[in-house]
Amino acid sequence: MCEIADLVVMVVEPNPLELRAACDSLNHLGIKRILCVESYQQAIDSLSQEKDVDIVLADYEIEEGKELGSLLVSVIRTEYPGILVILTSKDYSCSVVLDSIRINADDILDKNRKNDIELLVPKWIALAQLKNKTREILYGTTKSPTI
Repeated sequence: MCEIADLVVMVVEPNPLELRAACDSLNHLGIKRILCVESYQQAIDSLSQEKDVDIVLADYEIEEGKELGSLLVSVIRTEYPGILVILTSKDYSCSVVLDSIRINADDILDKNRKNDIELLVPKWIALAQLKNKTREILYGTTKSPTI
């Protein structure tokens, strides 16, 4: 059975303070396996090493002036289609929201709103749990056992 603590969530955020806040918010939601990375390259490396990632929460603009969050979504959709991808952005404009829809991000959160992670991510956690339970029913346990 897939419990919240069994899920693996990766947070990609270049600002160390915001990275810590996002990881703390996920911890408050019951997520215990959190990969906190600060760059696009670290995210790609972590995805290739950690096969059990369920959700990626990534900044739209991982590097200032570069929309690497969009690129990360494209890579995940191609290489790891089972991962849910949620973008975050300080520039929560129409163009950013429409671009996130165009690239098939599952959601986009406004970093300027307080508690957005704790208020809006639980539905994605529930979906990840259901996906894992369905996978277990159909194929047996495919995730690494936790100790």
